[in-house]
Amino acid sequence: MAAKLTELLSAEPDRAKALVPELRLFHPREIASWLEKEFQTADSARAKARCVWAAGELGGRFSLAFLAGIADSPESELRRLSASALGKAARAIRAEDQSLSEALESARQALLALQNDPAPQVRQYAEKALLEFPSAATKLSGNKS
Repeated sequence: MAAKLTELLSAEPDRAKALVPELRLFHPREIASWLEKEFQTADSARAKARCVWAAGELGGRFSLAFLAGIADSPESELRRLSASALGKAARAIRAEDQSLSEALESARQALLALQNDPAPQVRQYAEKALLEFPSAATKLSGNKS
């Protein structure tokens, strides 16, 4: 991961963009942490700018604190990149939350079906598990929200 990120920081813009899909294989938390540390030790404006850009592309929710801190930078270019990167991170979080919502709904539907299982213990565990889901109480009582 470090080798790819190091290459991303020094690459020409087209090459840097081409590296993004390869870097998505790594956990955003690790990437965000690495980029924040690299930003702190970077000695060039280009490297700092690339860290901010990459955090928006790859860090997701794990880059928010770092990017918000850059919004106070005395350098307008870093503030501009921070604004853009925060928007990208927010978009990634929204997509992640949507995907999670869909998976939770699928799980909830499976549990609703298990409430009709012929085995009493399966029905009992399904009902207990449904209580952990949002709006589970209204679904169990028969009130559709």
